[in-house]
Amino acid sequence: RVLDVATGTGVVADGAAARGASEVVAVDFSAAMLEQARAVAEAHPSGVVTLLEGDAAALPLPDESFDAVVIGFGLLHLPDPASALAEAHRVLKPGGRLAFSVWEEPSRGNDAFAALLDALAEHGDKEAALPDTSAGAPLPFFHFASLEASTTACAAAGFDKASVGLQRIPSSVS
Repeated sequence: RVLDVATGTGVVADGAAARGASEVVAVDFSAAMLEQARAVAEAHPSGVVTLLEGDAAALPLPDESFDAVVIGFGLLHLPDPASALAEAHRVLKPGGRLAFSVWEEPSRGNDAFAALLDALAEHGDKEAALPDTSAGAPLPFFHFASLEASTTACAAAGFDKASVGLQRIPSSVS
């Protein structure tokens, strides 16, 4: 069983099902995003991909019920990433795996994001700020791109520090 947290349009759920996961639960807080993901659920045999409206920080799922939890580019968009990681730990079976993807800092070779930040610097509102959340001020955008920050956050959520790793996947702009 795979849990796709912050599924959005269901890209990760679709990939998990296509790679042979027998059951994928795709959860998102937004009913509108789940409506977008409906095509993914319908593209697979009945019961393989289930869409569920829910909060990543309070998953409406039983303890120790998933083999894997995946958060594809969603962690930093959540108002309380620490609670989402703790919930991922709670719903994982012993020996289960968590994987999440985040954007790498432009200074480490993320040319695509560098181009975006350059455009924002030139055309965006320099005074714009994200609002505080119930968990406090938002974390810096590239917070989880740091192995140290990810390890600390995962350990605080209950994961074994030694199990945390980082894999960088380069991007480029042409």
